[in-house]
Amino acid sequence: MFPASTDDLVWIEQLGHEKNWAIISQDKFRKKQGGERLALKASGISVFVLQKSWSSYPYWEKTAQFILWWPKIVELANNVEGVAMEVPWRLSGKFQQL
Repeated sequence: MFPASTDDLVWIEQLGHEKNWAIISQDKFRKKQGGERLALKASGISVFVLQKSWSSYPYWEKTAQFILWWPKIVELANNVEGVAMEVPWRLSGKFQQL
C-alpha cells in the first residue's frame, strides 16, 4: 500500500484514519526518535510483532508457522482495538503484551 521509503509516521497516520487495519511486523517500533509507538497508540491500530526468534528460521518455515498463528491473530485483532502484542514462535506460547 505504501512504498518502502514511506516514513512510519505517514503510513501509521493514514491507516489510523482508515480504521480496520492491523500491523504485523518484526520491527518493535523502538526508535528513540520518531514517535512511532505514540502514533500507533493514538491511531488505535492493532500491532502484532513477531518475537525475535522468528528471524532465525528460513522463509518457508516461518511462513508455515505464521499461517498456523493466523486464526489467533485475526481473532484477537477483531475483538480488541489497538492491541499491541508480541507473537511467540511456538503455538503453545501465549501473546505477550507490548
